[in-house]
Amino acid sequence: MQHVGDVNPRTGPGPSGSPGPCCLHDGAAVGIHALVVSPVTCDRAAMILVIARAQSRPDTRDTLVGHLVAAARASRHEQGNTGYAFHTDLEDPNSFVSVETWDSREDLDRHMGTPELAELLGALPALLTGEPTITVHEVAATAPYGG
Repeated sequence: MQHVGDVNPRTGPGPSGSPGPCCLHDGAAVGIHALVVSPVTCDRAAMILVIARAQSRPDTRDTLVGHLVAAARASRHEQGNTGYAFHTDLEDPNSFVSVETWDSREDLDRHMGTPELAELLGALPALLTGEPTITVHEVAATAPYGG
């Protein structure tokens, strides 16, 4: 195994043309800076994983939930969406996390331009205690954790 340097995790080692590593080893955790790869050639594009976090004001929580449910239901029918769900923290019911999975960055970009998402994003400033955070990850491989 080796650390990812100038290797593109989706296409391989680059212009040298030599075969090389491109897939994450054992579904390495998203967000790790030094990813480890195994010498396997990828034959598909990376899955797109989006994680968003937001903190609701206590007095607007029910209104926010209504917007989130509508957004999730609409998004699940969009081209390239393979998962879309909102979750709350067990210790803080006003803390929300969404987890979305998309087939491609193009599918995510198309989603970001939909009227339903524009409506949700327009409503958020009045419903949240601050700015939401959204992170986008390209996942090259996923495997069950083997311990």
